[in-house]
Amino acid sequence: MDSWKRMEALVGAIAPTGLRPPATAADLEALDIPPDWRHLWAAHDGQSSDVAGLFQGWHFLPLRGGDSVEAESDDDWLVVAKDFGGGTWAIAKTGGPLVESLDGETRLVARNFIDLLDKMADALEQKSPTVEKTPRERPARPTTVRRTAEPEVTGPAQIRPAPAAAPAPLKVMAPSAPAVTEPDDVLSAIAMPSVDGWSADVHAGLEHAGGLVEVDFNGERRAVRLPPTLRDGMKGTFEGATPDGARLRIHVHLRAKMPATPQETS
Repeated sequence: MDSWKRMEALVGAIAPTGLRPPATAADLEALDIPPDWRHLWAAHDGQSSDVAGLFQGWHFLPLRGGDSVEAESDDDWLVVAKDFGGGTWAIAKTGGPLVESLDGETRLVARNFIDLLDKMADALEQKSPTVEKTPRERPARPTTVRRTAEPEVTGPAQIRPAPAAAPAPLKVMAPSAPAVTEPDDVLSAIAMPSVDGWSADVHAGLEHAGGLVEVDFNGERRAVRLPPTLRDGMKGTFEGATPDGARLRIHVHLRAKMPATPQETS
């Protein structure tokens, strides 16, 4: 395809072995790669360590190995690329858009693999790839989060298993039920289709304990009440909480509360 040919030409001029050979059909099937994304690895099974991150500085992962899709993914998400500083680009196992998770925030990277290849090829043409001298040593990431004009979507904040501690039970509240005491900022989350229902990530502070979070299901919103105590990595499952009566899975990520702005003194 044209986008791959453009990238192959740019990478090959710097490092002929910068892109790995195609993935096998057996590996694509074994990892249950969504059909709409299989063409990505069918052309090249990730990048080698001979070049720096080909996807705008993010490393395109092979399906299997040490740093790979298989090693980085969980039950719901497949990690396509990573920055070796905690950030990931991932897709749901049911397919759909590619989502970036960085510093507790998420954004849409690409709507499908063709959109991804077009954007990455354009970026490589503007700035040629460089030879990777120390592929596993990365400088500290800045505290600011990259922004784009793309619409924001909710994705995996961290592709790691949650702590084993049993979470407090979460309770579903009907959309029309009034909140008892809510913090100033209203929590919201976007639900994404998952293997057996829907899933949503909620980034909350301790001040949101017992409060409501509005979950958006393709434009239809439902309210869910958080437990009176929150823990990082807490997961809750709701049967029939979605507009279509399917299963909803919520994953709570605690965020640090911003310190109050000090008052000026005369």
